[in-house]
Amino acid sequence: MYLSLVHDTIKLKRKYSEVLHGDRKENIMEIILSALFILGIVSWFKLQDGRSSNYLNTHVGKIDYGKMNEDRILNDLSNSQVNQNILSGKYDKR
Repeated sequence: MYLSLVHDTIKLKRKYSEVLHGDRKENIMEIILSALFILGIVSWFKLQDGRSSNYLNTHVGKIDYGKMNEDRILNDLSNSQVNQNILSGKYDKR
C-alpha cells in the first residue's frame, strides 16, 4: 500500500515536471518567434526607406518633389506609402 502510494506520487511528480518544462519551451519559442516577427517588420520598413533614399539620390532632378509633398500633406499619405510611390516611379518627371 505504502509503496504504491510512493510510486503514484513519483509518477505525478514526473507528469507535473513534464508539463511545466513543456510549457516553458513553448513560451520561449513564442517569445523568440514574436521577436523575430517584429524584427522582420522593422527591418522591412528600414530597407524600404533606404531603397527610396537611394532612388532619390540617384535620380536627382528627375523627381517631382511638389507632387510628392502634395501627396504627403494634402492627400495625407504616410511616409511608407510615399516611399512605395517613389520606388514605383509615381513621382518621376516625364
